[in-house]
Formats: sequence, C-alpha cells, structure tokens
Amino acid sequence: RDVRSGLEILNVPEQIDSNISEFGKKQIEHMAKVLEEANFVNRVELVVHSPLIRARETSLGMLGCKAPDTTREGITVYESHLMKEKTPREWLYKTSFNDRVVQFEEFLSKQGESKIALVGHSQFFKHMLGLNYLFGNCDVIHAEFDPNSAPKWSNVETVHFCPLTSETGPEPVDKKSS
Repeated sequence: RDVRSGLEILNVPEQIDSNISEFGKKQIEHMAKVLEEANFVNRVELVVHSPLIRARETSLGMLGCKAPDTTREGITVYESHLMKEKTPREWLYKTSFNDRVVQFEEFLSKQGESKIALVGHSQFFKHMLGLNYLFGNCDVIHAEFDPNSAPKWSNVETVHFCPLTSETGPEPVDKKSS
C-alpha cells in the first residue's frame, strides 16, 4: 500500500507517457537525417512502435510514419501495446513483463516481413535483446531474430549512435562497457 501511495504522488502514468522534450525533438531531427543519408527507411518493410507518445513521435520523425495516422508506401505500420515501457507494477512483479516480451516475440514471429524497425523503450529492448546496458535516445540497433533458436536474438550491434546525448552535447560513452 505504501509503494502504491508513493507512486500515485509521483504521477507515474504521466512520467511513463510523457511528451518529447525540445532536446528530444533535436535528437529525432538529427537521426532522421542520418537515416535518410544511410537509405535506412527505404529498406524497411514493417514498422512496429509503442503506443506511448514519445515512441509514436519518434517513429513519425525518424521513419516518417506512425500507426494508424500515417503510412509510407511499401511499409506496413503497427502500434503494439506489448511494447510499452516497463510499468511500475512490472518492476515489482517481473513475470508480467517477461510474459509481455514473450507475447511480443510471438507477434514478431508471425509477421511475413524480414526488415523490421521497432521503435520503443530502452528497458523493453534491454530485456528482450538480453543486453546488459541501456542504449540512448534515438540510437539505432541492428539485431537478428530467429524465433526457433535460443537465444532468439543474435548479432546485436549499434549501427547509429545519436551523438546528441545532453544539452551540452558530449560524445556518448561506450555503452557496452558501462
């Protein structure tokens, strides 16, 4: 009861589904240019994003689409509630978070596309990909998914770091070693 009362005081739902800051908008704009130069979006067949505001806006800003409002020719776009950020309840009861990640992987295994862009939240991806680090806002990670292997994710690597990591703009640290 004490924990629940404390979380209500903190207004956790607002913190979980928050708007993108002005600095976040700069990060999205910067990485959209990087992805455009790398011809990234033209290789994507499916985009799946979290329903939270910042993921929807990141998908629109970096990939030019968000469900159900906008699409790009040749790209299927889905919004998945399974990709929401880890909730306060899931921090306490990890089984529900694990179940949600497994359900999302089952969803992915049923898709016919092979070039998929996922836009979501670092805690979700950290857990799903089996990482020991969080990656930064707007970083682009490449991973291969095989639902019939263990582990399901392999060849995980950061292909585009967002160099804008704070208002003062220091270079990112090596996240794999931190």
